[in-house]
Parts: sequence; C-alpha cells; structure tokens
Amino acid sequence: PMAGGKAKGRCRPPASQEGLRALTAGEENESRKMAKEIERKFLVNKEILIPLLTSGSYERRVLRQYYLHSEKNVAVRLRQDGDDVILAIKAGGDGMTTNEFEFTVDPSSYVERSDERVGIEINKTRHLVPHAGRIFEVDVYADELEGLIVAELECPDTATVTDLPEWIGDEVTYDSRYKNAVLAVKGMPSPDMASEGIYSGRR
Repeated sequence: PMAGGKAKGRCRPPASQEGLRALTAGEENESRKMAKEIERKFLVNKEILIPLLTSGSYERRVLRQYYLHSEKNVAVRLRQDGDDVILAIKAGGDGMTTNEFEFTVDPSSYVERSDERVGIEINKTRHLVPHAGRIFEVDVYADELEGLIVAELECPDTATVTDLPEWIGDEVTYDSRYKNAVLAVKGMPSPDMASEGIYSGRR
C-alpha cells in the first residue's frame, strides 16, 4: 500500500464470542496458555543488521498471521507457525505489558477463518538473534510490509536492559503504529501518519 495509507484487506465485524468458542473447543485446544507479555520493540540499523542476518546461522521461522479483531485495547490473532496454528487474544496493557491468552487450535482453522480477516495477512520471517545472554526476535516483514524490520526483546527484566546490540535503532515500544494488529489494518507506518493511539506519557 501507499505509505501512510490504509492497507488493503477485508473488514469484518468483530469476532463473535460464539466464533471464538468454536475455535477454542475440542481436544486440539489442550495446550492453552495465559501470560503477561512483557516486551520492548525497536527499529534497527539495517546496514549493520542485514549482513549479520544473511551471514549468520540464526534460528529462523516463517510466520503467517491475520487478525479476527483489532481495536486499541483488544486484538484476536490467528498465527500459522510451521504445523501449528495458534489463536491469541491480547488485551489491555500499556505498550510494554499485555495480557495474552494463547490456544492451540485445529490447523484447518487458519484457512477456514480467513474470510473473517480484518486487514491484511502479515507474512514475516523471525530470526532469533542472541546478545548478552538474551534472545532478540527480529521480524523481517514481506509483501505489503516489505522493508520493515522490527526487533523485540521479551523477558521479565526487559524494562531495565541497557546492554543493547549495536544494530538496535529507535525504540518504538510505546508507538502503537508498530503493533502488528495496527500494521494489519493501517499498513506501513510513515512520519505523516496520524499519531492517534500512540501511548502518551511514556518515552
């Protein structure tokens, strides 16, 4: 899409409670997890990072995902990660912390529910890059979001981490334009994009 424009995609009403119950019902859903997600998010210095990713032997995974619901305080996501399909419900939070509920669902759900998608499907390759005893998840986006690279650090003490790799750029933890649920609906962030929804009073 054009920079700052709204990403193409089908807009549907919010996912119904009945639909979510159907997704999470049955034996496939035995591996469910509730957690408080604590993460920081950064842009990167591509001149340093891209050669590192192409020359290194880092673990990587191809992820496909889309949203059934996307609002400021609640997002419902389906993600395909290898042979697994995970339903995630994210709610509340202040930008760094989010309440997250995850359910393993039937793999066929990813295709069957695609007509309920809000916004675009996000395709990205996640690279796991170690630094100073921690793992940075570096997401290299493709298709409509090609050119965007975001690094995330998720750990209990992430708020106090100061030893960052040299390829880390500006921190965007509290900038909601870089949340995946917002990227799916509004597309690639740009300097002139309206700042509505950006968390205020923090960094």
